[in-house]
Amino acid sequence: MLKKKSGLNLKVLVPVFIIGILVLSTIGFILGQNTEQQTEITGGVVKYGGFEFYKTQNDKWVVNVGGKQYLFDYSPDELSSINVPYFVVPDRVYLLFEPVEKDNNMEYAFTKLYSTLSNLGKRAVFACISEENCPDVPIKDCSEDFAFYLKKGVEEEGSVEGRVFIDQNCVVIEGDAVGMSKAVEAVELRILGV
Repeated sequence: MLKKKSGLNLKVLVPVFIIGILVLSTIGFILGQNTEQQTEITGGVVKYGGFEFYKTQNDKWVVNVGGKQYLFDYSPDELSSINVPYFVVPDRVYLLFEPVEKDNNMEYAFTKLYSTLSNLGKRAVFACISEENCPDVPIKDCSEDFAFYLKKGVEEEGSVEGRVFIDQNCVVIEGDAVGMSKAVEAVELRILGV
């Protein structure tokens, strides 16, 4: 029997969370699918790590890795200042979050990361880092299985730059909206071997 937690209506929260996962999965599938169509290129080309990144009409960047196209919001040059430590992604990986921190920017970052992992045949599972306000997903921490933990950075003066570091079995991706987005894309480059 479910208990009502601090006035939170679980009958509303669980369906909203499930719908959110479905929407994110659909977006991830669209962004990362192996398509016969080529993205329209506007002329900008950046060579980075032996790969060519092409600038699209909507100022995104596309790279072809293993016959699949991956879309980035930032050029690899804009991401090169983010230090990403070495890690190996197992076949099953958790995507950890603190429920009270989750917002649209974090959802977008999760979508990109989930899409990249799925395209590489990795099974990504959403999980909470704490029990408070957690929807019906597993509760995990960094002491157990391998995970990517997206968390908001603490703003001291202005924006929080994205950063990536290892904490036990977690690759922690931290920053404000822009910083987190850049850090996730830097992690995607590492995952893709770029």
